Amino acid sequence: MKSTKEQKGITLIALVVTIIVLLILAGIAILMVSGNNGLLQKAADAKVKTDSAKTEEVLKLFGQSKLIDELTKNGTSQPTLAEIIAQLKSEGVITDDDVVTYNPDTHKISINGVEVNYAINITETKQWNITTDNDSDGNPDVGDLLAPTVDGLSNEKFYVIADNGTSLTLLAERCINTSSKTQVNSGYSTSDFDDNSNIYNGSTIQGLVNTYVGNLTGLTLENVEVEEGGNPVSGVKGRLMWHGEATALVTTYSDVIYGPTTARLDYWLGSADNRYEEFVWYVRGANTAITSDGYIPGDGNYSIRPVIKISKSLV
Repeated sequence: MKSTKEQKGITLIALVVTIIVLLILAGIAILMVSGNNGLLQKAADAKVKTDSAKTEEVLKLFGQSKLIDELTKNGTSQPTLAEIIAQLKSEGVITDDDVVTYNPDTHKISINGVEVNYAINITETKQWNITTDNDSDGNPDVGDLLAPTVDGLSNEKFYVIADNGTSLTLLAERCINTSSKTQVNSGYSTSDFDDNSNIYNGSTIQGLVNTYVGNLTGLTLENVEVEEGGNPVSGVKGRLMWHGEATALVTTYSDVIYGPTTARLDYWLGSADNRYEEFVWYVRGANTAITSDGYIPGDGNYSIRPVIKISKSLV
């Protein structure tokens, strides 16, 4: 009969062996998930194969001239990227979730980062003209005024208020009419910010901005952040200017922020003044001031000046 000491020793050895076995099994499990042949890698490989398969489908369409024939019925041999994307969707090659880009240097398109091994000249549609070029360099810079080339939108001019290298953030030249949802030639159309809240997200004002942006038919707009410092929100193409943006620009571009001396603008900003529950920041053009010293409910003295974002390549 084994002594108590011996039994404890055997138990300890069994425990150590069990721990070692568990560690080995855990290591195997990790390798199965994250190793070169693991589940995560297989999932990544599967996506690459899927995207590569899509590029092969595009190659077939190009090779058979089916895509080109379809896009050149209008007599041009240089389709736009938008036309190519629309055709690929109609052929079932890509979906709305796929990202298609064009490299003007190689003349090739990519699907989700996988380049199609076929060069094609694509016409890049310019949707904007520079109507006021402050430094006359032919490039859109902060403070310049842009106008859409799309029919019916010539009155909807916008100032460039930010340039991140590939995208431009634009501020409407004038306030919008809350009935017609177009920019008015002078003055402003008043509207309450909200009934009881200083929050832009979900407010009546946001609804008016979204409706206005929806009326910019024909323009390609990028997603925007609806809260300062946030990430772009899918499907949201317009917002109000933030307090931080206005204060940063006002010293150098006072006429952009306040409006020209002949037509000063009073309008809401999209930032709450967190010192007071019922206050929100706004621009008082007539007094050349950015302030929040007024109650929101029933104020109705300030208007709406939307902000949108576009690709720099469209100018």
